[in-house]
Amino acid sequence: QLTTKIQQLTSEITFLHSELVRVQSETDAASQIRAHEKSTFESAKKEHDEVISALEKAVSALSGAFSFVQSKRSLLQYQVQVRYHQKQSPFSDFGASQGGSALDMLEDLLGRYSKARNELVQDEDVSQKAYDQLMARNEQFRKDTTQQKLAKETEKRQASERLTNAKADLQSNHKELGQVEQ
Repeated sequence: QLTTKIQQLTSEITFLHSELVRVQSETDAASQIRAHEKSTFESAKKEHDEVISALEKAVSALSGAFSFVQSKRSLLQYQVQVRYHQKQSPFSDFGASQGGSALDMLEDLLGRYSKARNELVQDEDVSQKAYDQLMARNEQFRKDTTQQKLAKETEKRQASERLTNAKADLQSNHKELGQVEQ
């Protein structure tokens, strides 16, 4: 009976140990994946920040230049009209919409990059939270399983001691019985 219990406890201890190894392996793999994801995120975020900064500078510069060109154009068109008595202006091919569409395009790109950056940050936050939850769950599993394993090892050690004592008692009783028979 004690021998069977010891074998059963040994089997349970081996299983618990294999579970600890498995969870540690999964934790290590998750940490490596998370480190790679974090590195990729930081690189992508840096690139988005650089592009956004460049687009903001371009929009700012173009906005200033466009308003300057608009006011200059208006003045030149007025002078040309006065000078040539309503003849067609040499600036007529450079319509107001051309500068505006370049500015609109840059503002659109700025909006798209800003949105993509925000989504990137949100995805990173979600990934980090999932990773943190996994680490907490794995740590709790490790603690619980280690405690179970230690309890099983203690139980096995006690059963082994009882078995050793029982064998010693049996041997002693057998010896005494042998002496009585003689």
